[in-house]
Amino acid sequence: MEIHVTEHKSRGALKVPDYAVRVFVDRDYGYGYFVSEHALFEMLTEAQQVQYLATDDVKLDVPIEFAQRIIDIGQTPYQKRRLS
Repeated sequence: MEIHVTEHKSRGALKVPDYAVRVFVDRDYGYGYFVSEHALFEMLTEAQQVQYLATDDVKLDVPIEFAQRIIDIGQTPYQKRRLS
């Protein structure tokens, strides 16, 4: 499953203070979920962390459970979906 991280994303090193980044899940670009960047970063593997910090926006392949966790902790004005 793909996640795409865009707005307020750090590059090179994590920003302090912790900002919310916008994460789109499974190519659903309707609104996205705002998630603590530090919480998201801690959930990534070491290789994904390197990839994450390398660009201004990043697309990562993650397990469905990871994507659902993003939905669960993310902020959105819309009803949250359940992945299957």
